[in-house]
Amino acid sequence: MREDRATLSVEVIRAIDRLAIEQFGFSSLVLMENAGRGAVERIQLDYPGANSVVIACGKGNNGGDGYVIARHLAIAGWTVSCLALAASEECSADCRVNRVIIELSDAADVIETTSISGDELEVIVAKVDLVIDAILGTGNSGEPRGEAARVIELLNLSGKPCVAIDVPSGCDARTGELATKHILANQTLTFVARKTGFDNPAAWPSLGKVTVIGIGIPDRVIDAAVSSSWL
Repeated sequence: MREDRATLSVEVIRAIDRLAIEQFGFSSLVLMENAGRGAVERIQLDYPGANSVVIACGKGNNGGDGYVIARHLAIAGWTVSCLALAASEECSADCRVNRVIIELSDAADVIETTSISGDELEVIVAKVDLVIDAILGTGNSGEPRGEAARVIELLNLSGKPCVAIDVPSGCDARTGELATKHILANQTLTFVARKTGFDNPAAWPSLGKVTVIGIGIPDRVIDAAVSSSWL
């Protein structure tokens, strides 16, 4: 990542994804795969003593990233449980693809949070070394509701080290403002570039250490998307 684009807006990063897919032939599933694999490489470096994880997966593409991460950590020998906050049919297309792969290959346990009690969730989380937040992505703002709010609170109360994927759930990637219920991450693995909201000191208690993960998009594509014609 060049220094002159070390921080980009959510809108510019979405333009980068759109241009990569529409004009340069990338598959959205390839980009999601690259994001998840890059995150796993960083997690293995930064948490060398860990070998068990709970990944909370929402229904959007952030949840899809979580399922990719689950698969690759399982391949690496980790014990992995996915907390699915929504049924498979409610998920975005790419999220659903990666969830189905997990389920068909039996790579990790997929537990729908609506089907179990808070006490049962606490038992599951208590057994692992690390928790990963892949609940809400950069497109979300305002107060998390329903299962998202419940699982955010559970992860925070667990006392486990927490890695947020792309943006901590409950943190507005555009403004850095925090919802009442927000993830308290030890580390945020964010894709392509830091988001502008991360520069707001109000966001810092939620972010922890921010690490930028590339997703395989060449500089030429990023430069084109940053140009005004794609904003």
